[in-house]
Amino acid sequence: ARAVFLMFLASEVHPFADGNGRIARIMMNAELARANEVRIIIPTVYRLNYLAALKAATHTGNDGALIATLAFARTWTSRIDFSDRHTAEADLARTNALRDAQGWFRKHLVAVGLVVVEEHLGGRTTLATVLSEVEASDRVPTYL
Repeated sequence: ARAVFLMFLASEVHPFADGNGRIARIMMNAELARANEVRIIIPTVYRLNYLAALKAATHTGNDGALIATLAFARTWTSRIDFSDRHTAEADLARTNALRDAQGWFRKHLVAVGLVVVEEHLGGRTTLATVLSEVEASDRVPTYL
């Protein structure tokens, strides 16, 4: 709980012009390491989920989504074999961890039967709606 609080506090206070998210996650992981807990890595492909949960906690005061998102990332991180670089890179590639989620979803929307023109994302069709439909398909990035 303390690690999540430190991460959220640093991201809320936003003390720097750049790098606040990285500093917030470093603070969180430093606290986790101090407690001999699994560190949390946010896979690039999962970044949109993380940011949405962080915004929800900020704007609504409901931290449930952020806690669930970090719990998922923690479980995912614990399943990556970091015993050597090649094994870790293979796990990261297998789970699509380093893919750009937004770019991946835009590129593959047609493959799952959705036709979304980018300028409509700000209108009636929201990115959240699109992502929920894409996540329901069998063609989304693989998480461990």
